[in-house]
Amino acid sequence: MADIVHYCLYGLAVFFVGGWLFVWIMHLMAIFNGKRKLYKKCEVKGGTETPLPGVSIIKPLVGIDPNLFNNLESFFTMNYSQFELLFCIHDDKDAAIMFVKRLIEKYPEVDARLFIGGTVVG
Repeated sequence: MADIVHYCLYGLAVFFVGGWLFVWIMHLMAIFNGKRKLYKKCEVKGGTETPLPGVSIIKPLVGIDPNLFNNLESFFTMNYSQFELLFCIHDDKDAAIMFVKRLIEKYPEVDARLFIGGTVVG
């Protein structure tokens, strides 16, 4: 009788170890398949580069924070072919207006506009 119990426990252990190995093999297959399908190298076709479309970046502002000037300046120094910056500030007494005006003067080649005011909706 003790031998039957040992064989049953041994069979149960083999079953669980086999199941555990099966799950890990499935995980590894999923990882390799995902890597193969999702991380393909892009083929670069030479010479026929299509221009990027122009974009409008709308930046709503309320108040200031310690890094506001540097954060806003990063928009002005982007490496993109054609873009416009639209800064929207609700209150005409907001301190962020000073930073935006200073950056517009510093980067006159960038198409940037400042909109002040707004209506309460909802």
